[in-house]
Amino acid sequence: MPSLTRIGFDAKRLFHNRTGLGNYSRTLVRNLRKYYPELSIYLFTPTVSDHDYAAEFRDDTLYHIVTPSKYANKSYWRSHGICNQIEDLKIQIYHGISNELPLKKVLDTRYVVTIHDVIYKSHPQGYTRIDTYLYDQKTKKAIENADKVIAISQETKSDLLRYYSIDENQIEVLYQSCGWSYVPYREINKQGLLFVSSLTHRKNLITLLKALNRLKQTNPQELLVIGKGKSGLAEANNYIKQHGLNDSVLFIDTVADQAILEYYENAKILVYPSLKEGFGIPVIEAISSGTHVITTGESSMSEAGGNLAHYLSDPTDDQALADLILKVLRLPPLDIDDINQHLEQFSSHNTTHKLNTLYHSLIR
Repeated sequence: MPSLTRIGFDAKRLFHNRTGLGNYSRTLVRNLRKYYPELSIYLFTPTVSDHDYAAEFRDDTLYHIVTPSKYANKSYWRSHGICNQIEDLKIQIYHGISNELPLKKVLDTRYVVTIHDVIYKSHPQGYTRIDTYLYDQKTKKAIENADKVIAISQETKSDLLRYYSIDENQIEVLYQSCGWSYVPYREINKQGLLFVSSLTHRKNLITLLKALNRLKQTNPQELLVIGKGKSGLAEANNYIKQHGLNDSVLFIDTVADQAILEYYENAKILVYPSLKEGFGIPVIEAISSGTHVITTGESSMSEAGGNLAHYLSDPTDDQALADLILKVLRLPPLDIDDINQHLEQFSSHNTTHKLNTLYHSLIR
């Protein structure tokens, strides 16, 4: 039986995306290095960024960075030219951790792809027609070339089966781990509401603002919004101005990982009324900080929140959201034992062990 020694990753997002797919990529690779240091990890990327969040991955004593030649077309390299280097380096597993794989199979290399979501199929109104087409074609080709498809939630698995021709046995559901380890939260006076997300229509900040407007006369609440997005920010600011909520809402576009942890810790409730998610990592991050969560019962959020979150049956019902906010504000703190029990399925050790087991199953 061959032993697993060489794993390659599509590391473009790891080096160039601060949030979202970048966080997922860095957490996955970091945990694999932590728990299985005997592995040689190769990071394939068109360019290496100098961003602070990617600093540890530039350490050539820990990782092997693979880039195209100086004069190569980087887009072509990522989908075609990369195959020569995968073959030359004798990569046993190549993992596309952000929905994509090379367009050509490499002999003796097993392909794994993580599909985070196919929201462009269920909510195409949030995408341009050309983007929808390109995402769809990339997903089809990735499924065709993959020896195994990782879905980051049961919701994403269901969507893959609904929209694509794929054998259910080809899909493995592996949750992503929380970006930091849980420690019992400090005894602090939690206050206010928190919203953490990009500011797009699908994230549904507008319904939360409408709920705040309903509460402002009898139970005014302060809201901190962490995220950015031009169209969503413009819509939110227009509503805030029209309804006199300027003193109730504060926007912060970018914060460091440690700082955002403190914001989670200090908030009374994370309100996350997204219309559709592949997973919903803010739900887990809030729970790991001992913070109550209000989210939507649709999509994958019930997987992330389990019995510890509170759910809206209709994510656009601002009256129901206002009522639920008042209800949750009166609840006692989350129980630490309940938090730990819930978070175990998302622990870095658990998720990384399952990933490593999947890799080994493909080279037997």
